[in-house]
Amino acid sequence: MEWQVKGRAKISALTQNPFQPNDSALSLVVLTATGNIERFDILDSEEDIFQVPGTLLGKWRYVVEENEKKSQNNEQILVSMEDLFLSLCANPASSDDTAALAQVLALLLERKRILRSAGLPDKDGKRHYLHVKTKQSYAIESVDLMSPRFLNIQEKLSDLLTL
Repeated sequence: MEWQVKGRAKISALTQNPFQPNDSALSLVVLTATGNIERFDILDSEEDIFQVPGTLLGKWRYVVEENEKKSQNNEQILVSMEDLFLSLCANPASSDDTAALAQVLALLLERKRILRSAGLPDKDGKRHYLHVKTKQSYAIESVDLMSPRFLNIQEKLSDLLTL
């Protein structure tokens, strides 16, 4: 199964104004009331007035670059996946959906060698990963990836991730 995260938006989700080079922006990943997972990119300065349309799963900041190239876009997507994973780990799983999202991201980041598995799951069913750059360890709840619950998450991820 191949997963790819969509790139950054070119315009603010709040004002619909285009981002300018060197703007400080914020990406928000939200579980909406309809059960979809959506990504919203806004300016940092818009954070206080943006009404999050659902449950905030994670957020991260970035600076808008000049002349983004496709190869840079792929690198930014990988950084976005890493930032979302770290955001989810900073706020332990509040739902089964969040736990499943954290596990999917951990598997993707392990494949890209940003995380390294630290052995088999422990007695509590949590799998440990080591963040290669920071040497920080993260315990991620193991989720049955073939369960109906995960297949439901797969559908919800369609706006954020594409198969």
